[in-house]
Amino acid sequence: KTGNTTVGALIIGLQIELGIPNPVPTFGPATSRKFPGLAKQGKNEKPNNLIKILQGGFWCKGYNPGGFSGNFFEGTEKKVKEFESDVGIEPTGFVDSKLMKAILNTDGFRYNDKYPEYIRGVAFK
Repeated sequence: KTGNTTVGALIIGLQIELGIPNPVPTFGPATSRKFPGLAKQGKNEKPNNLIKILQGGFWCKGYNPGGFSGNFFEGTEKKVKEFESDVGIEPTGFVDSKLMKAILNTDGFRYNDKYPEYIRGVAFK
């Protein structure tokens, strides 16, 4: 089940993986600083929990990354690029801390033609 509780749990899991003491369900400055970034893996790389958290965040947003394998292969890369496009930024396939923060919340980013185009715009600082 998706929602604030699930997304908050994913953020806490991320903070535990990053070694942040006293994790909380908020993606704040410490989480942003420690997040290493994620990119497509080589075929022989092992799964990891950071990628599982990314995949869980996508699932909560309605993007099926191809399961919860913990590997960042073609399926996950495709969803990263699709999400970047939906957010309104040039698709790179790289998940930096700003993009991860956008994934780990309950805001919607898919275009809905009931609203003006500017509603889906995001300002990354």
